[in-house]
Parts: sequence; structure tokens; C-alpha cells
Amino acid sequence: MTEMLIDYLRRIHANCEEAERLARAVSMRCWKRIGEQIVEMKKDGAIDIGGRPKPIDEHDRFNESTKVKLADLGITPDQSSNYQAMAAIPEPVFDEKREKMIRGEERVSKKSLVELLLRAGYS
Repeated sequence: MTEMLIDYLRRIHANCEEAERLARAVSMRCWKRIGEQIVEMKKDGAIDIGGRPKPIDEHDRFNESTKVKLADLGITPDQSSNYQAMAAIPEPVFDEKREKMIRGEERVSKKSLVELLLRAGYS
């Protein structure tokens, strides 16, 4: 949705760079929040992350039939990995990158944020 807004803003006026940067900043915050939610769901056992099924635990409040799959959320495994990586970026570092992007000092993308994370040794 935000990508459609960005494309629309590009087309209607060449001087909409600030609006485009703001739309990207909103997208970045959403991607990070999605990653945080996926991490929480994994901790709670509420999401099926694929792979070999684990033995059934009778005390587990989620069984295989109630677990959510990434596909149910419209998220690919690659997106999930990127979003979770973004969730791991400390808030001050993330906010600094967003602010630089909003001011037009730096172009920031999902890929550049994930690369930042890897260079900084976060995982």
C-alpha cells in the first residue's frame, strides 16, 4: 500500500520528495513493528515457522492446527527474515537512520537496514 502511495506521489509532482521520504519512513516503522510481532509470536509458539514439526507438548497452548503460518499473514520467508532483522536494530540506531532519510541526508531501504544490522554485529 505505501509503495503505491510512493509511486503515486512520484507521478503527480516532481517536488514530492519530502512526501515520498515520509511515506518511506512510515513503511520502515511498519516493517520493524511486523518483525517485532513475528519475534513475539515465535516466542509464544503461535506461529508455524516451518521445518520439521516438534513433538506435541500437551501443555503448549497452541497446537499445529491453531498456529499461524507466514503465508496466512501474506509474508514470505525472506520478508520475515528482513523484518525480524530490522526488529533487532536498536531503537536509537533505527530512529537515527529514519531521521536522516526524512531529512534527505541518506537513502534508506530494507536492504540497507539489514546490511547495517549485519555490519554492526546484531542478529
